[in-house]
Amino acid sequence: MYSPTTPTSTHPCIVYDICQAYGRNIELQSCSTCRRRLVGPDCGTMHIFNLNNRILLTHELLNDYTSAYTASETPFAAWVTVVTRRYESQKSQHKFLSEQMFRAAWFAYVALQNLDGDMECPSCGPSPENTIWDGITLAFNQKHLLPSLEPPTTICHDSPIRERTRYVYKQQLLQDKNLRKLVRRIISGPPPIPMPADSGTSPVANDADRSRGPGGSDDGDDDEITETDQAAKSADKSKNEIFARIEGIPLAFEELTSVNAGLGGLFRDQFGLEALRGGRWGNPVYRRFFHQVRLV
Repeated sequence: MYSPTTPTSTHPCIVYDICQAYGRNIELQSCSTCRRRLVGPDCGTMHIFNLNNRILLTHELLNDYTSAYTASETPFAAWVTVVTRRYESQKSQHKFLSEQMFRAAWFAYVALQNLDGDMECPSCGPSPENTIWDGITLAFNQKHLLPSLEPPTTICHDSPIRERTRYVYKQQLLQDKNLRKLVRRIISGPPPIPMPADSGTSPVANDADRSRGPGGSDDGDDDEITETDQAAKSADKSKNEIFARIEGIPLAFEELTSVNAGLGGLFRDQFGLEALRGGRWGNPVYRRFFHQVRLV
């Protein structure tokens, strides 16, 4: 136990910061309980974590690893290598800690933090029945990669055999396949903006008429007529596809609302007729979302 009235003695220590380490002195005193060990200050008010009175780490350094591993699943070894190179580039007076030492310091640091409820599911609570782990952040060492290591789906000689197991159908969120096709048809491609109605004859038809001789006879080749017809058919097909997508929007909204009111409202806000008129139709984020909804 540290007591401000007990005589102190000065001992050297190293303070590890984000870019380099500094040699400093720390005041220690004999423990008033056991009389055998030395007790040092907490240093928490100075944003420093006192590991063992010889190694002190700034909160900025420890929080930097916490931020790195929660954002990009960074292992200890990779992060220690990055900081070691940073120390070398800054020509630090002291080298950075080893991977084992920093791991011990970081776990001792987070043990003092109150993280209750920080990653608690609002629906399942603090102890969900099933959880999924990617295993990247807490990867095991290569020495544990033994020949006996197999994936959990490997069938062994003593594996239970369930012959009556049947695949459960209709597990998709949108069980109606016609609705899934309709949603895909609407959200795929550019915004379904209607083409302006043709006034008079089209430029393609005018070119074809000019190629005809007196009396309406055609002096051109048959190939040109065929290409003109194909272009007209392609234009009509594109118009019909656009109108079909627009006409399907109210039906898709109604069907999605019957599945989930929030899902239908989101579809109306992002891919409805008002969004189409307002020019905000087809946000890439919501487009990917509804593609995933359609598949799962």
